Amino acid sequence: MPHILVFHPDEHPAHLKKVGNWVITFPADSALECTSQLIIRSVVPPQMNRQWQLQSLEIQQTEVMQHWEIISISYFDGTHLKELHSEQFHTDVVTMMNSLILELKKYDVDVELE
Repeated sequence: MPHILVFHPDEHPAHLKKVGNWVITFPADSALECTSQLIIRSVVPPQMNRQWQLQSLEIQQTEVMQHWEIISISYFDGTHLKELHSEQFHTDVVTMMNSLILELKKYDVDVELE
């Protein structure tokens, strides 16, 4: 089952650019006029601690305008000092996603995880 970020109808993520410690960009290999795929990337360098830190996620717009499917997630494992990539959700990924959503809401970006 795919995981979806649902944005408020007035907030297209391609128009947000930078929100707090996150920048929203197009993938390097995408066409300039294509806004159906985006990358949300942290501008904070990885921290050397015992936590997993969300670094980026790639999202793709679905047939429903406000719904964006999470395609892949990159996070830093502070214990083993390496970046990991996942296409699957587990408890720690959900926790990281909820933290991202809370941070976006601090800047009045209305988004939910489904």
